[in-house]
Amino acid sequence: MFPVGENTKDLKKHCGKSVLLKLNSDHPFDTWKAQVLVKIDATLHPDTIAFKDYEVLFSVPRVSPTPLAITDEEGYAELVQCAMKSKNYEANIYIQQLRAPTVKKVHRICLFVSVITDQTTT
Repeated sequence: MFPVGENTKDLKKHCGKSVLLKLNSDHPFDTWKAQVLVKIDATLHPDTIAFKDYEVLFSVPRVSPTPLAITDEEGYAELVQCAMKSKNYEANIYIQQLRAPTVKKVHRICLFVSVITDQTTT
């Protein structure tokens, strides 16, 4: 997660914290969104938290290296699809804070998502 002050820098030059989040690929968007908010809350401890207060982007090395936005179920489906094409089923999630925090201390997080799939064959 990156604070408002990092908006002027290139996304890949932002300084942030890394957090690991593992989810099954069949989880719905709302479950994923809730897990992201839990990670934000656990790291930043904001007074209030809402998904709309953050810009959420993802990239998948060698599959989708340009960050793409996740604002709805379609963006989430694209994240899962791209992560499934990667060697380790992983994606980088970038979270940019859109508004100045109410507290003076600012923390930044960059989530690294590992998508777990059910690879059973019949």
